[in-house]
Amino acid sequence: MAIVSLLLVLQIYFVIYQTIQFRNLKKRQRASHHKFSQISQKQLELSHELSFFYEKQYERLSLPNAIANLPFSDQMIRSIHLLQIPPIYHRGLSFVNLKGHHSNPSLNDLLSAVLRQHSSPLRSSNLDSSEAPQNHKTQAPRGIVVPYNGSLIEKGDGYLLFFRYDTPSIYLQRGSFFSQIGCIELQSDFTPIESSFSIIDTKSRFSEDPRIFSHNGDYFLLYSDLKQEMRGLRLAQIDLKTRELTSITHLCTDSRRTEKNWTPFSWKGDIYFLHTIAPLKVFRLFNSDRDVLSPVEGIENKKLVAFWSERWGIPRGGTSAQLLNDEYLAFFHSSFEERNGRIWYVMGAYTFAAEPPFQLLRMSQYPILFQGIYETTHRNTARPRIRTIYPVGFVCRGDEIHLSCGENDSAIKVVTMDKRRLLESLVLLESVQSASIK
Repeated sequence: MAIVSLLLVLQIYFVIYQTIQFRNLKKRQRASHHKFSQISQKQLELSHELSFFYEKQYERLSLPNAIANLPFSDQMIRSIHLLQIPPIYHRGLSFVNLKGHHSNPSLNDLLSAVLRQHSSPLRSSNLDSSEAPQNHKTQAPRGIVVPYNGSLIEKGDGYLLFFRYDTPSIYLQRGSFFSQIGCIELQSDFTPIESSFSIIDTKSRFSEDPRIFSHNGDYFLLYSDLKQEMRGLRLAQIDLKTRELTSITHLCTDSRRTEKNWTPFSWKGDIYFLHTIAPLKVFRLFNSDRDVLSPVEGIENKKLVAFWSERWGIPRGGTSAQLLNDEYLAFFHSSFEERNGRIWYVMGAYTFAAEPPFQLLRMSQYPILFQGIYETTHRNTARPRIRTIYPVGFVCRGDEIHLSCGENDSAIKVVTMDKRRLLESLVLLESVQSASIK
């Protein structure tokens, strides 16, 4: 009997020992995965730095021919702010905010410093960093997690910024990263308030490119997401105090597999979307809680924007649209490809009528360019062969327009423009079409 009891006790101890060892093994595996993810991230960033350095030293990177001879918008642009958001790290699949985590300089940081000393990011004569405006500022509380494609709204004297950030993961069988939406407050000079950062819970790990806009006194977030490997758009009402989504509606037109870059705006109690700019297609949403979209009848001549499409690609949505005087103003983007395979994104502004069928009225004559554009080094999940400037949101305050843009899928820049000069720079589309016909 004593022997049986002893064996039973030994068996219990053995089970406990095995359980403890198993738990320790799982902890080591998680730590190893986390370390591997960090190392992979550093290697990826290092490869981006080396790629950029090689291009600058041997290819003498400059703007492509399609935009190389265009004037910069120096008379219109008053300042440029480069935003840097506090770092966020994922431990396994949970979110961890490690403020000030990098206390020691990494190899990538040292290499970045060396590269910055050797040359400016773009070496053509019209992009010399010495010519950059003196009011180009950088806010950096404690480093970045490579936020980009940020959408801006007013909050008191400051602003709220909703942005996208990607997290590389070894847990995904398909794809290489998760994409999330974050939010942070900015002071009036666009300095991020580090303690105000929060993650927007969209019930998904594949949410991208948020656009914040107001409608009937409420605020809505328009963003893209995945469902059964199909990327579509989601509309969610958001409480700005709690930053919680109170409803999420899946928007679908059944017109194509991927839906992105819609332009939301509010008109007479309903939410509308510019589905496409060329040709112009507008949808009306009767109820923000239901996916019931109705097309707005109207005929739009695709040739109105042919002057732009033929040189810099088809205009696609960017920011939400806001009513200024008797017309709506919004910003768009387009893209074109060089012979060497490099893709360039450009941006412009346009207006459309404040009454159905919301016909296009005016548009930028050529892309809005500024000193230091495309200078951000590609990091994280960004593809070095793609140079992007991607307008996502804007705020009108006094005689200024503050436009938030993603750059190279690796940074957020706020471009402050003189409102009057911006509007004066837009050309009537009918006059452009008439000139092209002649």
